[in-house]
Amino acid sequence: MFAKRFSASPEHCDDTGRIKLSSLQYFMQVTACNDCDEYGNTTAALREDGVAFVITRISMDIYLDIREGDTIEIFTESDRTEGICWIREFLIATQNGFAARASTAWILLDLNKRTVVRRTELRHELPNLHLIPEGSPYIKRIFARDESPAPICEISIQPGHIDVNGHVNNTYYQDFIHEALNESYNTRKIEHVQISYEHEALNGDILAISGIMEDRRARLRAVARGKVCFEADVAFAAEEA
Repeated sequence: MFAKRFSASPEHCDDTGRIKLSSLQYFMQVTACNDCDEYGNTTAALREDGVAFVITRISMDIYLDIREGDTIEIFTESDRTEGICWIREFLIATQNGFAARASTAWILLDLNKRTVVRRTELRHELPNLHLIPEGSPYIKRIFARDESPAPICEISIQPGHIDVNGHVNNTYYQDFIHEALNESYNTRKIEHVQISYEHEALNGDILAISGIMEDRRARLRAVARGKVCFEADVAFAAEEA
């Protein structure tokens, strides 16, 4: 198990002082990369093989507010595979206690063909320690086949959204979700978020975001070039009386 400490600075937080989920997911991404580095599976080594790890899903439960000035410690391990996916678990704590947990799935992307590499061997295998319990279950289908989410907004993908793998970095999708939600949702505490990353979003794409909004739940879908890029399911805490 690998651990790394961060500080929630003002640029990591929203106008209410609560950490942005994009910032938290960025911290998780850095921790996961550092863990891979420890075992020789560096980004450079993977790129020599023409591949890169990309996330396909995240399911996160949030128990405590993480706010500006908090010290955040993230623990992670990749402890098993499911099909062609590596499963990576996260525990997140602050000085106030256990704050969140997340379960993620990652695949290897062929950087030339832009297709999934259907193998689960690495140069250096990660140890299967099983020190972190499995996170919240992943719901395979966010929208039923007969549901038609209503249009909400469009987001233009800019060069700054693109990472070294040539597509939108996964952390920006949290910002896109934030942008698609109206103000009455964005000031509320999120208890759970699940994102399914379906297809790459590329520089110049226009993401058409639609959704179904409920009292304590928002389900969103983003489409570009006729393909679903991501779907998200966001659950909010009950508003205080």
